[in-house]
Amino acid sequence: YRPVKYRFRARPHDRARATEVLTQYGRTTQDFFKIWPDKSFFFSDSGSSFVAFSVGNNFAVVLGDPAGPAEEFPGLIRRFSEYCRLNDWGLAFHQATPEVLDMFRQQGFRRFKVGDDAIVDLTAFTLQGKAGKDVRTKFNQLEKTGIHVVRYDTPIPSDVLQQLRRVSDEWLRLPGRRERGFTLGLFDPDYLRSTTVLAAVDGENRILAFVNL
Repeated sequence: YRPVKYRFRARPHDRARATEVLTQYGRTTQDFFKIWPDKSFFFSDSGSSFVAFSVGNNFAVVLGDPAGPAEEFPGLIRRFSEYCRLNDWGLAFHQATPEVLDMFRQQGFRRFKVGDDAIVDLTAFTLQGKAGKDVRTKFNQLEKTGIHVVRYDTPIPSDVLQQLRRVSDEWLRLPGRRERGFTLGLFDPDYLRSTTVLAAVDGENRILAFVNL
């Protein structure tokens, strides 16, 4: 018998429990996205640890490492692997950290490198000197045209959100652009309103581009 096709399900109390685990044990940047609405949860027997995952094309993709006390990770990985096998799903852990790689190898997983994260040491960052010349030149050109950075703290005002929506919609019209989710933000007004936004604004106070934290 083939398993029933995966149906997304994440009960409210599961999401609340996952939030409690992350509040106590969260340690990576991926943890922020583990309780997004596009994730399902698989908990350890104790309920103290979990993996957040999505399924597509009969493949389960877990976001990052398991969350919770590290001593539960081997058993949780083993149980979830068996759960996937019974459902006839392939399995991958996306953006696993070096701290857990040996644990995965011991259970038969292999590493597949896709890319790197760029990390900037803000305490040492500068636009001065030869290394910063190209960025410094662009920065000065933008400043001369009146473009500057504005910080909007939560809650983001409605009129600012409307401008952000226009920027996002224009970006989405470019070929190959789409909302991705999973490990990336997406335009959701309630989500954006609850974050800090840094925007590039022109001399007429029109928002041209933005990032949110």
